[in-house]
Amino acid sequence: MLDSVQGHYDIQFESICNSRDFNIITSSVGEKYILKKIRMQPKRVVFVHEIKEYLYKNDFMNTDRYILTKENTPCFTYRENVFVLSKNIDGEICCFENHNHVKETSGLLASMHKASKGFKPSVDCIPREELGIIPLNFKKRLEELKKLKKTANKGKSKFDFMFIQNCDFFIDLAEEALYELKDSKYEDIVSAAKKTGCICHHDVTHHNIIFTCRGAYLKNFEYSSIEIKEYDIANFIRRKMRRCNWDAYEAEKILLQYTKILDISSEEFEVLGIILKFPQKFWRIVNRYYNSKKTAFEKNYIQSLDEVIQEAKYHNKFLVDFNAF
Repeated sequence: MLDSVQGHYDIQFESICNSRDFNIITSSVGEKYILKKIRMQPKRVVFVHEIKEYLYKNDFMNTDRYILTKENTPCFTYRENVFVLSKNIDGEICCFENHNHVKETSGLLASMHKASKGFKPSVDCIPREELGIIPLNFKKRLEELKKLKKTANKGKSKFDFMFIQNCDFFIDLAEEALYELKDSKYEDIVSAAKKTGCICHHDVTHHNIIFTCRGAYLKNFEYSSIEIKEYDIANFIRRKMRRCNWDAYEAEKILLQYTKILDISSEEFEVLGIILKFPQKFWRIVNRYYNSKKTAFEKNYIQSLDEVIQEAKYHNKFLVDFNAF
């Protein structure tokens, strides 16, 4: 494997260490690199590469940029698999219980969104554009919850029983979110985003945020897309809220830090609140349980479902407090 990698780069590699999700390669001068197999077509990799380079040129430099091959491409193919190489980012993984980490991540996210303005993919790539699809996703997931309710009515498991006992509350919440989104300025926000250009990271989770002596880094842009910034912000807030019983004050601190760098209009704030209303975690757990067929893990699914049911009262209070900001 190392010989094959060596043939694609003007770097003298010395050793390779296998890991679960990637390989660590050490060069002859001691520098470490991450070699990762990704499930994307080469032209989709070009899209991600163009995003990172655009951000870099706009002073958002703390990303895991791809190292170009000798053929001047951001990836190479080995045994029908696509691989990318980037420098290793050595540091501390973000902890959402750490106040300073959350604060810095909020600013990091705002800086990334700000730097992404004006981005337009080239004709040489396959872009991922998701502008305008949130209502469609809400509708699809709402219909799936209703369909799975019928499936659960035929079942006899503990999960079936828990789902039936609680699904109407979450279905109502999903219906409210879909109605409010259609009644909001969402389409205007999407239209504006199409004109200005914008990038959404789409996977703002703890292991993709690294704190180093050179500042915080945002890595793993493989799921990035052309999308409104509210999706990323909502994703980040959700992850923090699940660690603080949906304390709206903590969300307010995130938004205050974010808006020091990039403004959020009242219309965008309304859409953000609607996205946060949709019962995303409830849908995900139920969807995975009934569609994965992994009954051996039912105990884990029951635990996850119970957690989101217990969160509901805090989530409700959060929505009231959030809308009062």
